[in-house]
Amino acid sequence: MPSPAGPAPACRPRRNGKTLQLRPIRRAATSWTAPAPSCLARAATSSATHGNGRKAPSLPTPVSPLRLEPSGSITASSCADSSCSRARAARHPAGTAAPPTAISSRRTRGGSSRDYALLATLDPQTKAFRDDVLAGLCAPIPAIPARWLYDRRGSELFDEITRLKSYYPTQTETGLLRDIMPQVAAHVPKGCAVIEFGAGSATKTPILLEAIAPAAYVPVDISGDYLEHSARELQHRFPRLEVIPVIADFARPFSLPGGMEHVPKLGFFPGSTIGNFVPWSATDLLRQFRALLGPGAQLLIGMDRVKPVERLLAAYDEPEGVTAEFNLNLLNRINRELDGDIPLDAFRHEARWNDILSRIEMHLVATRDVTFSISGRDFHFAAGSSIHTENSHKYPPRGGRILLLAGGWTPTHEWSDAKDDFAEILAVAEPERFAP
Repeated sequence: MPSPAGPAPACRPRRNGKTLQLRPIRRAATSWTAPAPSCLARAATSSATHGNGRKAPSLPTPVSPLRLEPSGSITASSCADSSCSRARAARHPAGTAAPPTAISSRRTRGGSSRDYALLATLDPQTKAFRDDVLAGLCAPIPAIPARWLYDRRGSELFDEITRLKSYYPTQTETGLLRDIMPQVAAHVPKGCAVIEFGAGSATKTPILLEAIAPAAYVPVDISGDYLEHSARELQHRFPRLEVIPVIADFARPFSLPGGMEHVPKLGFFPGSTIGNFVPWSATDLLRQFRALLGPGAQLLIGMDRVKPVERLLAAYDEPEGVTAEFNLNLLNRINRELDGDIPLDAFRHEARWNDILSRIEMHLVATRDVTFSISGRDFHFAAGSSIHTENSHKYPPRGGRILLLAGGWTPTHEWSDAKDDFAEILAVAEPERFAP
């Protein structure tokens, strides 16, 4: 999970982030040429109100190509023998920046043995996926981090979920953003760069971009294919805007494209995605955002409010079954990318409300006793046991503000819809303080 990140030069990207350049697409550019210094000076000091009609400065195409490098921050995860059922393959070395390696093991199943060779040329992200899955399924309470739900198919299914009538968060937040955007624009510096933590919504992101007309837009997402597709659509819709997508797990440290050091920045974190993180990880994530964007940067963040349980459960376990397909797609991904043989009919989707922790939980529940393998390692789940795949924490007004303050952000403005179902908070990044 995320951890606090210290400041780093923005012109030297870390090894676990890579930039997609649009116009035309090249997968190796990571540098952004900023507007002229005089323009930057005006942007850094201006706070005048501006409307939808202002056009963004025309910026040059990124010019400094960078060879894509594997991540050096991934560590292997393994479990004690008592945590997993049946025989296990030998543990594999940590997934570091070393060249891809072939992995092999021998499996024993039901008293008979057979040779089993797993030859996988694993890129750093697949190694991280494997490590998280193997460690998570061996944990006392089996769980897999929610970020792995969002491969291309998962992202497509989530987009479909957001269009369902029962899924109130997207509809409510979209309407709220339309209502408040003139006020948001009045408090955001001209010529800023928008850094969106996520691939960009076809409905919500354009509302922001049209209102503030930024100098650059940098979406950051772990799903490269979906990110590229989304970035192309936004580039087509905003042809004068510099769109610089970055493939990275925003829950882990990464760097922005070079040339943005002195540009005012607005972080955009809609959808109540912060609710997917347990509170201590959410605090770490917000601190990481602050370190990335720098003191004085702003963050526009969406937070879902607490509401009746029946309404919450209806949003996360709707009769259409799209959320169930979204959750079960994780097993498909494991089978496809990690050489798994999980029988999909042995698990079902379940949404639960945890009143003590004020969150919706998504689980994959075993419908029968089941044994399966992943990357040469065997697992057994008894009927009724589950894999915890996602949380969605709901915050009361005071709780949301306290979370931001703990993460190094001071709320300056807050808006909610008429029913107080959803809130948008604009906050500013505070410098480190060593005294009350």
